[in-house]
Amino acid sequence: MRNILIGILLFFCTLANCQDSLNRTLSSAACNCLSKTKNLEDDSFGDCLMQSFQNNNAFLMDMCYKMYKDTSEKVAKQFGLNIYRKISVSMVFSCDLYYRLMDSLRNQSLNYITIDSAKSRIAVIEKGSSNKLNSELFTLRGIIEFKTGEFSAAIQYFDKALSIDSNNYQSKFLKAWSLEKNQNFSEAIIAYKNLADITGRYDFNIFSALAERKKNGL
Repeated sequence: MRNILIGILLFFCTLANCQDSLNRTLSSAACNCLSKTKNLEDDSFGDCLMQSFQNNNAFLMDMCYKMYKDTSEKVAKQFGLNIYRKISVSMVFSCDLYYRLMDSLRNQSLNYITIDSAKSRIAVIEKGSSNKLNSELFTLRGIIEFKTGEFSAAIQYFDKALSIDSNNYQSKFLKAWSLEKNQNFSEAIIAYKNLADITGRYDFNIFSALAERKKNGL
């Protein structure tokens, strides 16, 4: 989705930022196309979005030109990235299908590890006499609890992992997610936003928005 959106944005509006009305236009177009394709990575999604923006080309260019005069490549790239990040978050609230897709897609982030493989890795770590207080060890135990739906226990393990290594970002993320799963939405929102600030990764802002939407019962 990222490459598709940035490419289209750079084609139609080579400026650094735009007003909220432009963001709403782009979000609406993306949501309409997503409702047809049901897949962010489908080529037809990009084709649909391109056509939608072509239909609104004059409006988009006018809005951008009123704000900025600079059409350099550097500014164009930053514009595309900024707008992509904004609508990636705002669509959580404005597009139900996008909300459901983003809420489910992150489950793939744990597909690489199974409960059995986590247990095997734990056994290897525990064999080392000097590795009894190993941050990875507690992260793995937390993952097992997370995968079995024991989110309170998972949080305790992730806290132990972080007490050993405060830069264990996997445990930070999974703790935030566990808080969300436990319906501790306010804490989860704060945790996700902190991760976004620390890492500079916009996807944590998306996860924060998911938790906020659930908190508001939307």
